[in-house]
Amino acid sequence: PLYKYKKKDFLITRPEHEFFDILVEILGDKYHVFTQVHLPTILEHKVPNGQNWKGAFSHINGKSVDFVICDKDYIKPLLAIELDDKSHEWEDRILRDSEVERMMEESGMKLVRFENHGNFNKEEIRKTILEKLN
Repeated sequence: PLYKYKKKDFLITRPEHEFFDILVEILGDKYHVFTQVHLPTILEHKVPNGQNWKGAFSHINGKSVDFVICDKDYIKPLLAIELDDKSHEWEDRILRDSEVERMMEESGMKLVRFENHGNFNKEEIRKTILEKLN
């Protein structure tokens, strides 16, 4: 079948955009901030232990994180960030979040979560992120 598509008006939600602006203000001189990054972009699924790499890829392919902080020299992923809204309280989302946390920890990729309650504390974000990056 020939599927039809429509361009979205925005890449990210309003709260994500507000958070993005804070990240760029805090980190923009030293780091790149990327948004809506799919896990296969930052996690290698072909690992040398004989696992089924197609199955491993399939397991992460539909998952993403809200933001990834990378160094400016090599675009090396340093920190993944999830912005949790009400949807993260749903049972299927709790299971998904738990699995993403497991994969990140196992891979050595740092992950930090922030609650989205409609307003953000810039100093708390700065402190938490800089601690994770150092």
